[in-house]
Amino acid sequence: MSLYRLCYRHNNQISVVIEQGLMLLLLLLLLITTPSLAEPINSDDIRVIDGDTIRVYHQQPNVRLVGFNAPETRRAECDAERELGAKATRRLRDIMRAGFNT
Repeated sequence: MSLYRLCYRHNNQISVVIEQGLMLLLLLLLLITTPSLAEPINSDDIRVIDGDTIRVYHQQPNVRLVGFNAPETRRAECDAERELGAKATRRLRDIMRAGFNT
């Protein structure tokens, strides 16, 4: 086999690999940039754990709400903190029952 044919075959194989890599890259970019279609969560599927924590679909792990820091209810250091924690929990529960239009 001549050197020209070997080089041509080698270059052709490299071209195929590069083409396959570019197609894979294009597919990945398409998947990354495509918006995900998420279903809304029914408020009945959300359980309020405390004033800043919820559980979705009755499954662990619990979800901590970003930007919230409610007083503790279970590990409160005093009665005043426990009462404020219970108030925060009731308020979050009311918001969840009302739905997301509040």
